[in-house]
Amino acid sequence: MARYADADLVRQAQAGNADAFGELYERYLTDVYKFFFYRTGSRPQAEDLTEDTFFKAWRHLQRLKPEEAGNFRLWLFRIARNTLIDHYRTRREEAPLEALGEGPVEATDVEERVFHMQDQERVAQALQRLPERLRDVIIYRFLHNFSHEETARLMGLKPNHVRVLQYRALKQLRQLLAEEAV
Repeated sequence: MARYADADLVRQAQAGNADAFGELYERYLTDVYKFFFYRTGSRPQAEDLTEDTFFKAWRHLQRLKPEEAGNFRLWLFRIARNTLIDHYRTRREEAPLEALGEGPVEATDVEERVFHMQDQERVAQALQRLPERLRDVIIYRFLHNFSHEETARLMGLKPNHVRVLQYRALKQLRQLLAEEAV
Protein backbone atom coordinates (compact mmCIF):
# COMPACT_ATOMS: atom_id res chain seq x y z
CA MET A 1 0.00 0.00 0.00
CA ALA A 2 1.38 3.44 -0.92
CA ARG A 3 2.23 5.83 1.92
CA TYR A 4 -1.01 7.70 2.57
CA ALA A 5 -1.67 10.45 5.08
CA ASP A 6 -3.46 9.36 8.25
CA ALA A 7 -6.60 11.25 7.24
CA ASP A 8 -6.81 9.33 3.94
CA LEU A 9 -6.30 6.00 5.68
CA VAL A 10 -8.92 6.84 8.30
CA ARG A 11 -11.47 7.70 5.60
CA GLN A 12 -10.69 4.46 3.74
CA ALA A 13 -10.94 2.43 6.95
CA GLN A 14 -14.24 4.10 7.85
CA ALA A 15 -15.48 3.03 4.42
CA GLY A 16 -14.67 -0.58 5.34
CA ASN A 17 -11.13 -0.97 3.99
CA ALA A 18 -9.44 -3.20 6.60
CA ASP A 19 -6.09 -2.85 4.81
CA ALA A 20 -6.17 0.90 5.45
CA PHE A 21 -6.65 0.30 9.17
CA GLY A 22 -3.88 -2.30 8.96
CA GLU A 23 -1.57 0.41 7.64
CA LEU A 24 -2.49 2.66 10.58
CA TYR A 25 -1.89 -0.28 12.91
CA GLU A 26 1.57 -0.89 11.46
CA ARG A 27 2.36 2.82 11.59
CA TYR A 28 1.55 3.24 15.31
CA LEU A 29 2.01 -0.23 16.81
CA THR A 30 5.51 0.43 18.16
CA ASP A 31 4.59 3.82 19.64
CA VAL A 32 1.54 2.46 21.44
CA TYR A 33 3.44 -0.59 22.67
CA LYS A 34 6.27 1.60 24.03
CA PHE A 35 3.73 3.82 25.78
CA PHE A 36 2.35 0.82 27.65
CA PHE A 37 5.72 -0.82 28.25
CA TYR A 38 7.17 2.31 29.85
CA ARG A 39 4.08 2.67 32.02
CA THR A 40 3.68 -0.97 33.13
CA GLY A 41 7.19 -2.38 32.83
CA SER A 42 5.70 -5.65 31.62
CA ARG A 43 5.91 -6.99 28.08
CA PRO A 44 2.80 -9.19 28.39
CA GLN A 45 0.75 -6.34 29.87
CA ALA A 46 2.02 -3.92 27.23
CA GLU A 47 1.09 -6.39 24.48
CA ASP A 48 -2.39 -6.97 25.91
CA LEU A 49 -3.07 -3.26 26.40
CA THR A 50 -1.78 -2.49 22.90
CA GLU A 51 -4.13 -5.11 21.46
CA ASP A 52 -7.05 -3.69 23.47
CA THR A 53 -6.27 -0.18 22.27
CA PHE A 54 -6.27 -1.09 18.59
CA PHE A 55 -9.40 -3.18 19.01
CA LYS A 56 -11.17 -0.19 20.59
CA ALA A 57 -9.86 2.11 17.86
CA TRP A 58 -11.22 -0.20 15.15
CA ARG A 59 -14.55 -0.60 16.94
CA HIS A 60 -14.98 3.17 17.45
CA LEU A 61 -13.40 4.41 14.23
CA GLN A 62 -16.74 5.65 12.91
CA ARG A 63 -16.87 8.10 15.83
CA LEU A 64 -13.75 9.89 14.58
CA LYS A 65 -15.08 12.96 12.79
CA PRO A 66 -13.76 13.72 9.29
CA GLU A 67 -12.21 17.00 10.45
CA GLU A 68 -10.30 15.09 13.17
CA ALA A 69 -9.08 12.30 10.87
CA GLY A 70 -5.70 14.01 10.46
CA ASN A 71 -5.24 13.75 14.24
CA PHE A 72 -5.57 9.96 14.30
CA ARG A 73 -2.36 9.58 16.33
CA LEU A 74 -3.64 11.90 19.05
CA TRP A 75 -7.05 10.17 19.05
CA LEU A 76 -5.33 6.77 19.31
CA PHE A 77 -3.24 7.91 22.27
CA ARG A 78 -6.36 9.17 24.03
CA ILE A 79 -7.74 5.66 23.67
CA ALA A 80 -4.43 4.23 24.93
CA ARG A 81 -4.42 6.54 27.95
CA ASN A 82 -8.03 5.63 28.80
CA THR A 83 -7.22 1.93 28.35
CA LEU A 84 -4.35 2.30 30.82
CA ILE A 85 -6.57 4.13 33.31
CA ASP A 86 -9.19 1.37 33.02
CA HIS A 87 -6.48 -1.26 33.46
CA TYR A 88 -5.22 0.29 36.69
CA ARG A 89 -8.72 0.96 37.92
CA THR A 90 -9.55 -2.73 37.63
CA ARG A 91 -6.17 -4.00 38.87
CA ARG A 92 -5.62 -1.40 41.61
CA GLU A 93 -1.91 -1.99 41.45
CA GLU A 94 1.00 -0.63 39.52
CA ALA A 95 3.58 -3.15 38.39
CA PRO A 96 7.20 -2.26 39.06
CA LEU A 97 9.25 -1.44 36.01
CA GLU A 98 11.33 -4.47 35.14
CA ALA A 99 13.63 -5.51 32.35
CA LEU A 100 13.52 -2.20 30.54
CA GLY A 101 16.47 -3.38 28.49
CA GLU A 102 14.10 -5.63 26.58
CA GLY A 103 12.82 -2.56 24.71
CA PRO A 104 14.10 -1.78 21.23
CA VAL A 105 17.77 -0.78 21.07
CA GLU A 106 19.43 0.55 17.93
CA ALA A 107 23.08 0.03 18.91
CA THR A 108 24.85 -2.88 17.25
CA ASP A 109 27.92 -3.13 19.47
CA VAL A 110 27.32 -5.35 22.52
CA GLU A 111 29.00 -2.92 24.93
CA GLU A 112 26.93 -0.04 23.59
CA ARG A 113 23.80 -2.13 24.00
CA VAL A 114 24.64 -2.90 27.62
CA PHE A 115 25.35 0.75 28.45
CA HIS A 116 22.21 1.81 26.60
CA MET A 117 20.11 -0.72 28.53
CA GLN A 118 21.62 0.46 31.83
CA ASP A 119 20.83 4.09 30.95
CA GLN A 120 17.30 3.15 29.94
CA GLU A 121 16.83 1.28 33.19
CA ARG A 122 18.12 4.19 35.29
CA VAL A 123 15.85 6.66 33.50
CA ALA A 124 12.86 4.32 33.68
CA GLN A 125 13.37 3.73 37.40
CA ALA A 126 13.67 7.47 37.98
CA LEU A 127 10.52 8.02 35.89
CA GLN A 128 8.63 5.57 38.10
CA ARG A 129 9.51 7.72 41.12
CA LEU A 130 7.95 10.84 39.56
CA PRO A 131 4.31 11.71 40.26
CA GLU A 132 2.03 10.34 37.54
CA ARG A 133 1.26 13.69 35.86
CA LEU A 134 4.95 14.58 35.59
CA ARG A 135 5.78 11.11 34.29
CA ASP A 136 3.01 11.40 31.68
CA VAL A 137 4.36 14.72 30.43
CA ILE A 138 7.85 13.24 29.99
CA ILE A 139 6.51 10.15 28.21
CA TYR A 140 4.25 12.10 25.83
CA ARG A 141 6.75 14.87 25.08
CA PHE A 142 10.00 12.93 24.78
CA LEU A 143 9.17 9.29 24.17
CA HIS A 144 6.36 9.97 21.70
CA ASN A 145 7.37 13.46 20.51
CA PHE A 146 3.96 15.04 21.06
CA SER A 147 3.91 18.84 20.96
CA HIS A 148 2.93 20.87 24.03
CA GLU A 149 -0.49 21.40 22.46
CA GLU A 150 -1.03 17.70 21.71
CA THR A 151 0.14 16.72 25.20
CA ALA A 152 -2.25 19.29 26.67
CA ARG A 153 -5.17 17.83 24.72
CA LEU A 154 -4.26 14.29 25.80
CA MET A 155 -4.05 15.29 29.45
CA GLY A 156 -6.94 17.77 29.47
CA LEU A 157 -4.69 20.72 30.32
CA LYS A 158 -3.65 24.04 28.82
CA PRO A 159 -0.36 24.08 26.83
CA ASN A 160 1.26 26.50 29.28
CA HIS A 161 0.45 24.15 32.15
CA VAL A 162 2.15 21.35 30.21
CA ARG A 163 5.24 23.55 29.84
CA VAL A 164 5.31 24.15 33.60
CA LEU A 165 4.84 20.44 34.33
CA GLN A 166 7.57 19.59 31.82
CA TYR A 167 9.98 21.99 33.53
CA ARG A 168 9.17 20.49 36.95
CA ALA A 169 9.39 16.93 35.64
CA LEU A 170 12.78 17.48 34.02
CA LYS A 171 14.09 19.21 37.14
CA GLN A 172 12.94 16.33 39.38
CA LEU A 173 14.22 13.74 36.91
CA ARG A 174 17.66 15.40 36.86
CA GLN A 175 17.71 15.41 40.67
CA LEU A 176 16.73 11.74 40.86
CA LEU A 177 19.38 10.73 38.32
CA ALA A 178 22.02 12.83 40.11
CA GLU A 179 21.14 11.17 43.44
CA GLU A 180 21.57 7.74 41.85
CA ALA A 181 24.96 8.69 40.41
CA VAL A 182 26.34 9.61 43.84
